Amino acid sequence: MREEIASSFRLSNPDEINKADQCDYLKSEYAETRGRIIENRSVAWSPDGFYFAWSCGRGYVYLCKWDIKRNKVLRSNGDSKSLSDHHLFDCGECVWSLAFSTSPHTGSMQEVNNTHVRLRHINFRKYLTLAVGVSSGRIQLWNCHNGNLLCILDDHTKLVRCLNFAPDGSQVLVSGSNDGTLKLWDLDDDGNMTHTFQTPMKNIVYCCKFSPHAKYLAACGEKRLVLIWKMFKPYEILHKLVGHQNDVVSCDFSPDSVLLATASYDTRVIIWDVHEGQALRELGHLFPSPRPIFAGGCNSYYVRSVTFSRSGTYLGTVADDGYVRMWNLLSQSEDPESIAVVTNGLCCGFNPNGQVLAVGTRAGGVYFYTSQKSVPSLQHQCRQVIRSELPNKDKIPFLRIPHRLKEYICYEEW
Repeated sequence: MREEIASSFRLSNPDEINKADQCDYLKSEYAETRGRIIENRSVAWSPDGFYFAWSCGRGYVYLCKWDIKRNKVLRSNGDSKSLSDHHLFDCGECVWSLAFSTSPHTGSMQEVNNTHVRLRHINFRKYLTLAVGVSSGRIQLWNCHNGNLLCILDDHTKLVRCLNFAPDGSQVLVSGSNDGTLKLWDLDDDGNMTHTFQTPMKNIVYCCKFSPHAKYLAACGEKRLVLIWKMFKPYEILHKLVGHQNDVVSCDFSPDSVLLATASYDTRVIIWDVHEGQALRELGHLFPSPRPIFAGGCNSYYVRSVTFSRSGTYLGTVADDGYVRMWNLLSQSEDPESIAVVTNGLCCGFNPNGQVLAVGTRAGGVYFYTSQKSVPSLQHQCRQVIRSELPNKDKIPFLRIPHRLKEYICYEEW
C-alpha cells in the first residue's frame, strides 16, 4: 500500500512534500442522506471574490459571502443583514454546473427586489447572477442578492455539465451538455440562444471555458476531445488538440490566454500553447505513466479537475488517488509544491486573488486550502504583460530583447 501511494508522484514520497493548509470546510445538512451518495460536482467564485457557491446535494445550491481578508466564509449570525448574504437555492433536480455572471450589482437593492420574473423586463447588468445547469438540460438563472429565480434557459436535450460566462462583461454564457453540443446565450438579448457548436462525434462535453480575453472558447469531453474555437464570426475551430489517451474532463486558460491546461482520466495534465496547438508540459499523477492501452481504461488515478491561479504561477488539480495538488509552474521540479489528502474530490477552483483553492467532494462538502504565499518573479510578470498584448508569438522575434528572453516569453523555457 505504501508503494502504491508513493507511485502517484513522479519522484518524491508524499511525506516529503509540503502539506497544504486547510483554512475552512463547508458541509450542508442536505448532503446527509440515508445511504445515498450526494456529489458536489461544481464550485464557483464570483468575479470579485466576495461570493462562493457550491452544489450541496439533493438539488440545492448554497450561496455564501466570503471574507477575502481572513480567507473564511462569513458565517450567518441570525440577523437580517447577515442572512441576506447567504441563500439556499432549491433547483428541484440534480445540479451539475455553476457559473457567476461578470457584472456586479449597480442598481439599488429595491430595484433588484422589484424585478419581475418576465425575461424581457430583466436587466442582468444590474446585479450578480448565478447560472445553474441541471439534469433536465435546463439552465436556471438566480438573483444572488435576493435569492429569486429570474428565468430558465431551455434548449439542451440532456444534462448541462458545464457553464461559463465570457469574462469581458458581454453577458454571453456558454453551456456544454451530454447532448454533444455547446450553446451560446446572450443575456443582453433577452437570454436568446445565439449559436450552437456541434462536437465531431456528438461527444459528451465535460468542460468549457472562455479565454480571459474572450477571443477563444475551449471545450473538452469524452473520446479524448479537446477543441479550441475562435470567438468571432464565422466561428471556426482553431485547434483540435491531440495527446490525451482517455476522456478529457476539465480545462482552464492561463491569465494571459496563452496556455490551456487539460485534465484527463489518463492520469495526466497537459499544458498546451493555445496558438500553436502544441503540448508544452506534462504533469503526471502516476509514475511511471501508464501505457496507452492502460491509460485508456479504468484506473485509480483519474484526474478530475484542473484550475489556474490568477497569477498564472500555480495550477491546482484533484485526482482519484485521494490528493489535491498545487503545482508551481515556475519551479523546475516534477513534483507538486504542496499536497493535501481529500477523499473523493471531484472539482476545484481558485478564488479570484489566487490565494484559496476550493475542492468539492463526492460527499457534498467543500474544503478550502491556502496556496503558498509568494510574489511572482518580475520576469514572469513581464511575460504575462507582453503575452497579453501579443498573444500570437509571431511578433515576439522582432522585439529588441535578448534571445533567451524571447524563448522565456514564448514559454520555451519555464
